[in-house]
Parts: sequence; C-alpha cells; structure tokens
Amino acid sequence: MKKTSLILSLYCIITAAYISVSLLVTDNKSSVFWFGFAAMLFSLSLFLVVTLISTNKSLAFPTELSIIVFSSLYTIATFGINIIFGYVLNIGLNLFISLHIVVLAIYLVILILLFKSKNYIAHQNSAANKKVYEFQAVISEFEKARNIAANLPEGLNKQALRLIDNLIEVLKFSNFSSAADLGDFHYKLTQMAGALSYEIENILSSKSEDLSRLETILKDTKNIINERNIQIRLMNENI
Repeated sequence: MKKTSLILSLYCIITAAYISVSLLVTDNKSSVFWFGFAAMLFSLSLFLVVTLISTNKSLAFPTELSIIVFSSLYTIATFGINIIFGYVLNIGLNLFISLHIVVLAIYLVILILLFKSKNYIAHQNSAANKKVYEFQAVISEFEKARNIAANLPEGLNKQALRLIDNLIEVLKFSNFSSAADLGDFHYKLTQMAGALSYEIENILSSKSEDLSRLETILKDTKNIINERNIQIRLMNENI
C-alpha cells in the first residue's frame, strides 16, 4: 500500500510539472506540440499502470526491475522525440507521429516478452520450491524416527542417535536437483524412515539391546541415497 501511494505521488508530481512547464514555455502550440504533449502524457500513464501491475503481482525482483526500468526508458524516449524532433528539428506531423508509433511498438513487444519471462521464472521457482518441500518432508520422517530413538534406554539411545544423526547428515548434504524426477527415490526413503521407526518401536517394546536390524536399515538407506546422488550427477552432466 505504501509503495502504491509513493508511485501515485511521484506520478502526480511529474505529470503536473510536465504539464505546467510545457504549457508555459511553449508559445507556438502547433499540431506537433499537441500530439507530442498527448504522447508524453500517455507514456507517463502507461508507466504508472505497468509499474503498479508489476509491483502488485509479486514478480521476481529482476523481472520487476527490468519492467520498471524499461518503462521509464520509453517515457524518456518519448520526451526525447518531443524535444529533438518536435522543437529542435521541427519535422512534419506525419513523420513525428510515425516516430512515436515505432517507439511505442518496440516498447510493447519487449514489455510482452518481459511479462512472459515472468511467467517462466514463476513456474521455475514453483517447481524448485516443490522439490525442496518434498525433500524436507523426507528428512522430517527420519527426524521423527530420531525422536523415537531418544526414548531408548540410556547408553543404547546414544548409540542409536549417533547412527541416525550420521544418516540425517548424509541425507541433508546429498545432491539436490529441482529438475530431476526423484519421486521414486523419495518414496523409497520415506518407506525406509517408516521401517526405521517401526524397528525402534520394536526395540522399545521388547526391551532388546540388539541394534543390528537398525544398522541394516540405515545401511540400505545410505545405498538409496547414493543411488539418488548418482542419478542427479548423471543428469547434471547431460545438461
């Protein structure tokens, strides 16, 4: 809201200043002047609308900045045409109008491309975030198993926690890709986390001190992580 108010305030100040100065300093208000005057007001209004749209749609910062900067360049170009071709060179009305149309057409084409790139970036960010959340969900399943292992008898729990912490560390520092399809690996890892929790609960209920089955599960889990790392590495090499 504050950003919108600031943009509107700047627009009103710049527009009012332009209107006042243009009308006061120009004695010969020809057709070229009035068309250039209207073109400048149009460019300022277009700059306002595009800036408000780009800031309110929560675009990626580089895209938002590119749209705002390029829109300001269009306004500056419009002003430059008015000064150079309208006042200094004083060209004919038809050529003057053609110059404004060409500059506007170039601006609109690039503006459309910038908004399309915004959609692509948003799609890429959404896909990457989805993969991050998916991977974090896998890690959280092993952290749940760790919490259960904390209830094991003194001494036994330290040994189990050390083994599980080592696995979680390996998992956290494993390869990551937002492009590779890792759904099968994440499903397998989630299944292994469930098997780990089940084994810990069995140890608790039977009051056993045998961690061999737990160690086997952790070893198999590391094998899956290694296979996942290889898949990501191979995909990265092929990009």
